Amino acid sequence: MANQPVKFRGSLKETGIWAFFLGQTVDEKGGLITHPDSGSADTCILWKKESKGWSMIDCNHGFTDVFYTDWPERYGVPAALIGLPIRK
Repeated sequence: MANQPVKFRGSLKETGIWAFFLGQTVDEKGGLITHPDSGSADTCILWKKESKGWSMIDCNHGFTDVFYTDWPERYGVPAALIGLPIRK
């Protein structure tokens, strides 16, 4: 997508077998790499720890709305890890 080396700036949270990154994609100098359609550099990545190591489960770049609210139901990730209220 970026056709260049990228870095990530934001927060990475991990609990048990899940890891969640929410932040921005930046270039080697720290400049934002924006998605051409949205102009957003927002990036979200979900990993799951498996027997062979960490696997990327879902990833999105350039979003402008919260799209991952169904991840607890879809993937089983804890709602609190991705910043959602816990449903009872």
